Amino acid sequence: MEYGEFEEFLQTFRGSGRLEPGGRFTIAADEAIRKLSRHALPRPGSWVLKIVQAGVRARCESIEIDIGQRVLSLKLNGSQARFSLSTLTRGLLDPTFPTPGYLRSLVAGLRDVGFGKRRPFKLHLVGNDQAAEPDVPWDGSRLLGRVDSEEISQEKFDSISLEVYEPEKNGGSWLTRFVGKGSSFEEERAELESRAFLCHCDLSCDGRSLNDFSTSLRAVRLLLSGTKKPLKAEPFYWSVAPRKQGEPGFYFPGDPLGRLGWTFSASIGQSQLNEFLLKECQQKGAAAFWYIALSRRGAARSGIFWIDDGIVVDSTPFRFDTGALSVAVLIPAEGLQTDLTGMQVAQQSEQAKARVERALRGLMEGLDDAEHMARRRADLRGSLERDCLDALQLLRRRLAQHLPIEEVVSESPTVGVTQGEIPLTETARLEAAVRKHGMDDLYSLDSQSMAKVVRVMMGNDDLAIVLKTDSKLAELALRACPGEDAIQIRQRMAEISIDKLKSEDGLLGFDTMSPVEEARYQMLNVYYGLLRIGQVSFKPEAAPDGS
Repeated sequence: MEYGEFEEFLQTFRGSGRLEPGGRFTIAADEAIRKLSRHALPRPGSWVLKIVQAGVRARCESIEIDIGQRVLSLKLNGSQARFSLSTLTRGLLDPTFPTPGYLRSLVAGLRDVGFGKRRPFKLHLVGNDQAAEPDVPWDGSRLLGRVDSEEISQEKFDSISLEVYEPEKNGGSWLTRFVGKGSSFEEERAELESRAFLCHCDLSCDGRSLNDFSTSLRAVRLLLSGTKKPLKAEPFYWSVAPRKQGEPGFYFPGDPLGRLGWTFSASIGQSQLNEFLLKECQQKGAAAFWYIALSRRGAARSGIFWIDDGIVVDSTPFRFDTGALSVAVLIPAEGLQTDLTGMQVAQQSEQAKARVERALRGLMEGLDDAEHMARRRADLRGSLERDCLDALQLLRRRLAQHLPIEEVVSESPTVGVTQGEIPLTETARLEAAVRKHGMDDLYSLDSQSMAKVVRVMMGNDDLAIVLKTDSKLAELALRACPGEDAIQIRQRMAEISIDKLKSEDGLLGFDTMSPVEEARYQMLNVYYGLLRIGQVSFKPEAAPDGS
């Protein structure tokens, strides 16, 4: 008799179940869970990410992890959800027991480490001053002990302490400790460092923050490398798209501006625009995040990374070559179809494809800004700059080939821009329109839009230079930003010396642009950046020449 895959799976349990009349048989729940848990998660250390996801879904205040040589300790502190001994044990042992999302993630991680890997662990419930704090001990194959008191079993707790131990018989652990940092949990450490940097709540490992933005650059390079060593690549551009109402998104933990490790100061306008975008994303969430780096020859890797509950759960390699560039695109996986573990996205679904296409379209629209940044990076000069610009042109062509062109350039304002060999993106069209009318488009802004442009550049010399040399624009800006903002603007303008500006080279070292021209360019750069994300209105018909 031949069996299908599922029938063969059931046959493996025939000896562990109870035979019933009619040729039917039951399956021992613990054996079924053990079999399934061995292959439920994609990587050996992925179970720890499920525990972190449980903390995020339960809206914990913080997650603390300590990795020792033979013990990994993890604490979920101050959860807004509540845990009880009865729901934890039933969820762990009964695959049919209905559980909320945060508990499903917790149980998935515990099953993988306890059933699949046969590692002993102890779960300790804490955070209820009115009740005894029970333990859930697991010896690698079964729960030990029991709680006879129904009252204790039903008590609710807001924090969990978990200790996972190295199995007594672990033939490969000595090698792991030898080549690693002396711990049997190096896979778990690698998972946390490369995939948990967008965790919503405070996350630390061995006392070091893992979701601080100052460590995120290394985390993205780890993602791109696919190994335990970061990719050797120097970033020169990043951007982020704020989430619109009703869209899925992800959030940057803590205060990204206070922790920002990516100080791309070569272009002040771009840096300030990104700070503004981060503020928007902090309040509204992010719909996408783009990162581009110039890699050493042969080392470039690119892909899309899916974010769910603050964790990078899955990845999709680009379908096309990105040359010398390493490109990472982060997209929310919220609401998409996944496997049973939630760690593998159904990437062929129409919903997933739509998100990928939209993110790549946004990447294409940002390539103008990326070229702008590449030309102004002090560390990209000579052949490196040419290599970078050539690679960006290649990336633009690849994106144009893999995206419906009408969708890339549709909804763009009609401003009479001549379309060249490479289709113009929405950003390129807007920039061309702004360059066509110069500062006149800024004169036509309403007070609300003018205030947004000014506040993005507030405290920067570029704004003071532009307003000092353009009395009409200064009047509009001061009218749009009254009170303390106006006082600050006037103070910065008073500090600017016109004679000094005339004698200085360009702020960014351009031979063909004066400081005033550069400042205007930076203000226009902020302006069309805000146009691209819909923060200000574009009115080409308001241009004085009537074009």
